[in-house]
Amino acid sequence: MGVSKRLRYEILSRDGFTCRYCGAKAPDATLVVDHVTPKALGGTDEPTNLVTACRDCNTGKSSVSPSAATVADVDQDAIEWASRVRDVLAQMRVNRTAAHNEVAEFGSWWRTFGEPIGMDDVLPWDYGDSIRGFLARGLTMADLKWFAEDVMLNPKVHRSGVWRYFCGVCWRTLDEAISKAKDAQ
Repeated sequence: MGVSKRLRYEILSRDGFTCRYCGAKAPDATLVVDHVTPKALGGTDEPTNLVTACRDCNTGKSSVSPSAATVADVDQDAIEWASRVRDVLAQMRVNRTAAHNEVAEFGSWWRTFGEPIGMDDVLPWDYGDSIRGFLARGLTMADLKWFAEDVMLNPKVHRSGVWRYFCGVCWRTLDEAISKAKDAQ
């Protein structure tokens, strides 16, 4: 079985889309994934035995065993790459947990604030997507609560339109911030 498309991409990405033998880069060179120790000589499909190569270097190498320095270099790069991927995954978990907690905080606040005025049940089931999006674009939890409070207490906004109006206020605020940032350039 050959190297999967996913693994092929991971190797190309790990090596910076650069031939490890001659330094050629895409789009100037056609890149492939090469076995450092060829399969014909007992090499495996493990990432530590795979390297980015341009088609010319890969074709010229054939079933010749590489130097020990090349193999050691690839092993070290693979270890560093795996460490970077683990670090990024750990940060992604932290970010997901934080986002989950912020959505839960907003939902709890909305229901508590909205209950006495009959607005606690107008929060849609997928509200978390919007809240995560607004926070990711720079609004703060305080901004969101402020806007929601204004909308829920606005007698001109019908109960059925409260969430939609709230989202509109958030988007208009973001648009205004972007416009002012462009003007300040």
